[in-house]
Amino acid sequence: MPANAKPPAIRVMGDSAVLLEWGHDIDRAINDQVLAATRHLGAESFTGIIDLTPSYASLMIAFDPTVTNTDSVSAWAASTLSNSADTENLAPRHWRIPLCYDPTLALDWQLLEQELGLSWAAITTLHSSICYRVFALGFLPGFPYLGETPAELTCQRHNTPLSHVPKSSVGLAGRQTGIYPAGSPGGWKIIGRLPFDIVNLDQSEPMLFTAGDEVNFKPISIDEFHDVSEQHRQGQLVAGMYSL
Repeated sequence: MPANAKPPAIRVMGDSAVLLEWGHDIDRAINDQVLAATRHLGAESFTGIIDLTPSYASLMIAFDPTVTNTDSVSAWAASTLSNSADTENLAPRHWRIPLCYDPTLALDWQLLEQELGLSWAAITTLHSSICYRVFALGFLPGFPYLGETPAELTCQRHNTPLSHVPKSSVGLAGRQTGIYPAGSPGGWKIIGRLPFDIVNLDQSEPMLFTAGDEVNFKPISIDEFHDVSEQHRQGQLVAGMYSL
């Protein structure tokens, strides 16, 4: 670990996990350390480790308590990271994803206009203007937490969650944007929808995104949305083609 890198706090999470924490902020530099730690620990063999789950500023290490224990895992993680030479990450995968902002799919377009004090055109232009990082996956399997949205798009969740959000819907909450991999209740304000699924259980890697990916959104019309949706349904297009 470089001299200027802050070591994570190590917290015990029951008898089968420890949590490495670098802070509590949404920050790319901190997330870089999380991703580098995930890579370094993942490259080391340690009996009993089940899973490494990176998030914004933390890394959960799950293990089999019948094989090892919190003290051993904590010591292994601290030693491995202190001996790592750098926190550089591999070049991230970059995605350019078609997104339809048409009001027929953007369930909360009127609420967003009112809350943000912006026109729908201004909102969608801002949302599609930057490159987002996948900071974490969660809530639903494959749900990517993307950040940060432009400050002008900071918004609150619904006071009462929607009873049903269609799959592939894109939502806003705080300074994050996320994509619903399946239809479910949800509290994020819906800004549009993708014309394809981001989770495919028939694939060897069913989840399209992974932590550290970079995502741009390409606005498409409602006609393009239906055309692309049909091509995906017929198997003429696959989600992996949007990786640059």
